[in-house]
Amino acid sequence: MSTKSGAGAVFNRWLQKRIPKTESVELNQRSIFVFPTKAGFYAGVLLVVMLLTAINYQNSMVYMLVFLIAVMCVLTIHLSFYNLQGLTVTRLLVESAFAGDNLLVTFSLSSKKDKPYYGVWLSWPNESEVLANVLACEVTTVQLTLATQQRGTLIAPRVLIESVYPFGLIRVWSWLDLDVKGIVYPKSIKGEPIPASISEGGDGEVNMHAGSDLFNGLRNFNRGDSLKHVAWKQFARQGELLTKEFESPRTQSNVFSLEDYGHASIEAALSHLCFDVLNAEARGEFYALNLKGDCTEMKKGAEHLQMCLQKLALY
Repeated sequence: MSTKSGAGAVFNRWLQKRIPKTESVELNQRSIFVFPTKAGFYAGVLLVVMLLTAINYQNSMVYMLVFLIAVMCVLTIHLSFYNLQGLTVTRLLVESAFAGDNLLVTFSLSSKKDKPYYGVWLSWPNESEVLANVLACEVTTVQLTLATQQRGTLIAPRVLIESVYPFGLIRVWSWLDLDVKGIVYPKSIKGEPIPASISEGGDGEVNMHAGSDLFNGLRNFNRGDSLKHVAWKQFARQGELLTKEFESPRTQSNVFSLEDYGHASIEAALSHLCFDVLNAEARGEFYALNLKGDCTEMKKGAEHLQMCLQKLALY
């Protein structure tokens, strides 16, 4: 293990003890960190230079200016810390998403005390930031997005909440683990199921076996059509070549199974099944999902769709 990863693991363990996982947290002196910004460092350097100048020239006016700025800097530290102290952050809703889309999470920022909070930024690492202002004794909702890459249960990292209010010289922040867990469904991709097997009976008729296609009607014979699909009885009666058409029984029964995509990888098969259940739900049809023996009932509706998608996500 590298030094960097080892230090990161130690820091995470320390952070977990200091700010444990919870759905709601009220920020206090234990969970708020304070440090100067880049502008704050420059202000500190300038203050030291001014102090050295005052000492060198024994200039009382410069002394007074240095002390005045120093008092303002100390006051800024208290004001910046006070701008997060007492703010309550709560995780409200975690919406599901398809792989490749953004997971949407809703948080609430509330002020239990009679004071407002200004310039509060929330974000996840490497994600876009959201600015929030919380008025006194009010609740503000904030929505953050988190990129997804693969199906399954997504455990979000800690949320960064920070502020440089009021003068941008001091940065106050905290890393909050609000127990954000989301379900990521497989990416919906249309696939081609394994073609059904068809055999010819002794009388020239097409026999259907388990898992084969169902007879769907007759059409005119076209050059290149298989002779196995020719309706010979109709030809003997009418003298006209007709071809039998078939359709997959799944278009009627809509039992979507992993075995339908046995030629594909597990992830690809799950993506194809995701497309199938979404398509059946959009058409208003009844459907069921069979994942190697774990078969759902033949239903339709939003609740049934969500159950099927969750099974695909967690398979």
